[in-house]
Amino acid sequence: MNFLSTLKTLITSPRKRAMHTSIERLTSDVLQYTSHTSPRRNMDEDEKVAAAKSLGLNLLSVEGSNSMVVGEHPEMPGLVVKVVPKDDRYAAFAQWMLQQKKQPTCFPSITAVVELPHAFMIVVEKIKHSVDYDDGECEYLDNRLTYGWDSEEKYSYLEHAVNECRRLRNEVGGSFDAHVGNFMRREDGTLVFIDPLWC
Repeated sequence: MNFLSTLKTLITSPRKRAMHTSIERLTSDVLQYTSHTSPRRNMDEDEKVAAAKSLGLNLLSVEGSNSMVVGEHPEMPGLVVKVVPKDDRYAAFAQWMLQQKKQPTCFPSITAVVELPHAFMIVVEKIKHSVDYDDGECEYLDNRLTYGWDSEEKYSYLEHAVNECRRLRNEVGGSFDAHVGNFMRREDGTLVFIDPLWC
């Protein structure tokens, strides 16, 4: 596997070169680790935690025994590493993002998607701020995407995000997962649909 061929961003600055070297090293470590695991079963939660720690990741979350692990690596500031099963819809979303000439800002930017023997490792923009349960923008997008309802006109500036989400679903498949837990905000206040699809 030629790891660098999976990277779609230009390596122009020393910081980017260092980051990509870190991603390549982490990929090598993950491949070495997974070569010792059985392909006939999924890792349980304790095994995922041990794996993340052995790879130098600061573990942020483990979502079920058959779902993603999310962590940070000290050499990759501003990014998180997600390891997801091969059939997880997030992997299809991430691959779609890398194919875009300009990644839509309503989704987290994707730096790399690396295919592992039993999973995909995805390097993604870290979005720091959660949203309130009653956030009006989230409710608007949920109503437009899940139910097709017309909502309050004051949020009509979000129609570009609605259109990008529909384009994603048309090209990748699946259903929208537009609950408040799947939205976060960038430092500049931009609403980001961090995990847009399921099944």
